[in-house]
Amino acid sequence: METARRIEINLLEVDRSGTRKQTAIIAALLLIIAFTGIMGGMYAVAVNRLAAEKNLNRDLKNRLMKYQQIEVAADNQREVQKQIKDRIHNIEEFDKKRISYIDFLEEIQKTVPEGVCFTQLNIENGKLTINGTASSKQEAARFLSGLRASSWIKDISSATATGGSDPASPITFNIQADWRAAHQ
Repeated sequence: METARRIEINLLEVDRSGTRKQTAIIAALLLIIAFTGIMGGMYAVAVNRLAAEKNLNRDLKNRLMKYQQIEVAADNQREVQKQIKDRIHNIEEFDKKRISYIDFLEEIQKTVPEGVCFTQLNIENGKLTINGTASSKQEAARFLSGLRASSWIKDISSATATGGSDPASPITFNIQADWRAAHQ
């Protein structure tokens, strides 16, 4: 048989509050450590995000500066284009008002009959002076009539003719007139 074991019975009251306090303190410390770890992790994530946002902000500021420079350049180009268009418009307007002496001479040439020759033609500041000869009084009169009918001639202020007493001798004439372009 086996020997009997000894049984001890403690009838004294055991204070278990000390172990409960230790367990509570350990649990509180574990919770504080866990909370601190979570907070530290969240702080590290926030710091990383802040650094990324700062980099993004710096990049956006650089892009904004480049955009503003491009915008200023584009505004300058638009202003230059506007100035060019204005100048083209002014040139076109000036060209419309420009008097072509070739057109004027062609107009005069249309009025010259076959027997009329010029010895001098002077065009200055809206004044026309023609010196020349005509084979007959009729040719000189036809030339003068053609000038009066021209839309380029405003007013014939003086027309003189000399000679022609002999039918074989030419007539010498001098005509002074005011003129303007037909499209003015």
